[in-house]
Amino acid sequence: MGYRALLKQYIRHLMRVTGDHHILTAEPGGVLGRRDVAELRLLAAEIGREDEAQARSLRQGFAEDAGQSTQAPAVWADGPASVDTTPRGF
Repeated sequence: MGYRALLKQYIRHLMRVTGDHHILTAEPGGVLGRRDVAELRLLAAEIGREDEAQARSLRQGFAEDAGQSTQAPAVWADGPASVDTTPRGF
């Protein structure tokens, strides 16, 4: 695993555990230099874009599943019938 993948994995871990990655509040100085903070912010931005793309993909998947036509069997007094459950536009 490369260092970028490892850092991204750790940043995601921080977000799960603490609810924030604390990178946007990091200031250069001491242990982290200006380039270090910039690199961490770039990684945090990548993670944000990746997570948004994944969420968008999931939402589109649900929308596509809901839009698929399905024929559900139904039972009427005179025997089984087919019911169209396709959503209609509003």
